[in-house]
Amino acid sequence: EDLDLWIRVLAAGHRPSFSSVATFNYRKHPTSATANSADFAEGMAALFSKYLKNPIVDQRLCRFELAESLATAARMNWQTHPRRSLKAAQQLVRLQRWLPRSWIYLARAKWAAARG
Repeated sequence: EDLDLWIRVLAAGHRPSFSSVATFNYRKHPTSATANSADFAEGMAALFSKYLKNPIVDQRLCRFELAESLATAARMNWQTHPRRSLKAAQQLVRLQRWLPRSWIYLARAKWAAARG
C-alpha cells in the first residue's frame, strides 16, 4: 500500500526530503495488509508486476522483487491454497525459466493442486 503511494508520488515529480521529526505513527492490526504473510507476498507481486515496465522504477530490482514475492507466495500457499500457489509458481517460471527453484515450486504446486 505505502510503496505504491511512494512510487506514484515520485512519478508525479515530488521529491522526498529528510526530517528528524516523526510525522506519522505506524500501527499494525489483525486486518492490515502485512498481517497475513502469504497475502502480503501476493500483494507485493501484484505491485511489482504493475511497475515492471515503468521507467521510474529500477527494472532489475523490480524483476528481482517480483520473483522473490512470487516465490514466497508459491512457497507459503502450497499446502493451504494450492491453486494460488500454482498461479504464483506459473508466473515465477515465466519470469525466471532458468532458475531451478521456479520449477521446484511449480512441481510442488501442481502436485498439491491435483490432490485437492
